[in-house]
Amino acid sequence: MKTLRLVTLLGCVFLLGACDRFREEGVSSGVYEYVAFNGDQDVIVQGQLMLNFAPTDSAGTTVSGEWDLLALVDVALVGPQSGSGNLDGFIGQNGNIRIDLSPDRTDLERVILVGQATEEGGLSGSWVYLSQTARTGGVFEAVRIAGASVPHAGGMP
Repeated sequence: MKTLRLVTLLGCVFLLGACDRFREEGVSSGVYEYVAFNGDQDVIVQGQLMLNFAPTDSAGTTVSGEWDLLALVDVALVGPQSGSGNLDGFIGQNGNIRIDLSPDRTDLERVILVGQATEEGGLSGSWVYLSQTARTGGVFEAVRIAGASVPHAGGMP
């Protein structure tokens, strides 16, 4: 029983450290300008992410929100990263963030963002489009828009 309590306590401390790291980096709920690049560093998707970060009791921090994006190339190359939709994800114990841009889809097409907080209070990392017939990806950046807050009634600003 003591071992279980110790493991639980250490796990909580570790999770709080990862969440504190996100706060220290300045990442907070709000509206982010999103840009996705292909392997040649060409801008292929741009738009906005509305992100809500909410600490949980045991799983670290959940991410929820909405996106409104425009594909600048054939959608077959970037998957469902064009239009608007809901998103969800989490911040792991190691401080990595994972966001699913297609949690409401029942098919096997997914766009997943995996990244870290930047020193400027944004996010950067890689995106991947997964389907039964394709797998493509690149990198992304998301910069928080100063003064833009998450609307309470839903919807992008």
